[in-house]
Amino acid sequence: MEINPTELRLGNLFMEEKTGQIIEVIELTKDNITFSGNFEKEWQATAIPLTKSTCIRLGFIKDDEGVYDGYYLSYQAGNNIQVTIDPKTMEVGIALQWRAEGTGIFGECKYVHQLQNLIFALTGEDLKLKS
Repeated sequence: MEINPTELRLGNLFMEEKTGQIIEVIELTKDNITFSGNFEKEWQATAIPLTKSTCIRLGFIKDDEGVYDGYYLSYQAGNNIQVTIDPKTMEVGIALQWRAEGTGIFGECKYVHQLQNLIFALTGEDLKLKS
């Protein structure tokens, strides 16, 4: 995936392709993206695929309440928003708790930085990977 700077914000997480090291966007300008980490040789930032295990590391929990066939990964974003991900399709659902009938599918997130941006846009919260 080629990184489009217009999709990024400070704090977005990526992986250094050769070492697997998690790196973070620490500066954005019109012409440059700066990542954390010191690399002396050639290196490449690559998007982190959104998987069940990365969702868990981002703070999502397994939630089988009200689910017929399987479970969802659930994240409480702020006081009024619950974000769920179907681990089979990686479709993201958003439920506004003050208006339960407002649940809708956002669509598929393929990468961690996309989910980070969605949560940030909804709540102002930053998702960070836990060890």
